[in-house]
Amino acid sequence: MFAPAFAPLVNPEAIVNSKLALAFLDAGWHVDIISRNLAEEGQAHSYGSSWNEPWTALRDRTHIVTCKGLVGRRQWLYRAWNCVASGFPLDHSRWGMHAFDHALKLHCLYGYDVIISRALPDSAHIPAIMFSRKTGIPWIANWNDPPCAKMPDPDGQGENASLGFFYERLLRAVANRAHALTFPCERLKRYICAYLPIGSAQKSWVIPHVSLQPGSVELSAARKVFSLCHAGNLYNGRQELFVGVIKVLGDSS
Repeated sequence: MFAPAFAPLVNPEAIVNSKLALAFLDAGWHVDIISRNLAEEGQAHSYGSSWNEPWTALRDRTHIVTCKGLVGRRQWLYRAWNCVASGFPLDHSRWGMHAFDHALKLHCLYGYDVIISRALPDSAHIPAIMFSRKTGIPWIANWNDPPCAKMPDPDGQGENASLGFFYERLLRAVANRAHALTFPCERLKRYICAYLPIGSAQKSWVIPHVSLQPGSVELSAARKVFSLCHAGNLYNGRQELFVGVIKVLGDSS
């Protein structure tokens, strides 16, 4: 699994990816995750970055590939080479080449049956493209959200927003080369497939986010309590949603 956002980072993308990996382990699968220290590199806000429960079972299966170590001209030359080698001259290409090399070494040890790439960020798809092309292993590409500019208003400019030539080229390559595309819900599947190449919807599937259930929770009818847990940002649109839910529940009581 290529998942730049993953445990021990605790943000929404890392949480859903980590829960899926836990489900694989619970099913008896062997799974290795190639991740990235997004918090250390300043690429993502961290809500926490320590190996705590329920993620400790994933610690030995998680391979964090970093891109640090070069500065100045050497860094730019190395980045340029990685862009050419990967075929996608994007900021993510350097990590993608490191992740690809590490995946090949792991493949020699374990012989994988399937590749999974989890976005966002879309850098997850770069090593997956190269790894699938090199090994011929079936590849499942996932989007949990559209790329930022293509998010619906008010978060983005909608499905017709341009991400730039090379980014758009990456999206087309993922849609065309992946053996299957997955999304957490039908609505997101329809939205993203609308701007992907024709035929993307025919090989797309919905895999809902995994729910962690440490124990059965019974809601007492006498208490009449509605509990809601949200992991993520509280920008204006979501604040309005929660205010509306509270108002409806308040009026119904």
